[in-house]
Amino acid sequence: MFFDEFMFHHKRGLKRWERIGHPVDTFFFLVPFIYTLFFSELVIFVILCIISCVVITKDEFVHKSECCCQEQWLHSILFILH
Repeated sequence: MFFDEFMFHHKRGLKRWERIGHPVDTFFFLVPFIYTLFFSELVIFVILCIISCVVITKDEFVHKSECCCQEQWLHSILFILH
């Protein structure tokens, strides 16, 4: 994530959609983990994980035309880790 944020994003600059979307992505990434700190219902956790996966991929339509192939490759690695 460090390389994505500080190497690619600063190099190309972020448009408004991405400046708003990245904190939203981070929030939805953390929600399932925070949920497990307080609750243990598996069905809710799985639903939160699915929502998180869908939300983090929302920018890929924009990235297709905005990002270089190296940044797209890095995004794919981050999705695998997610």
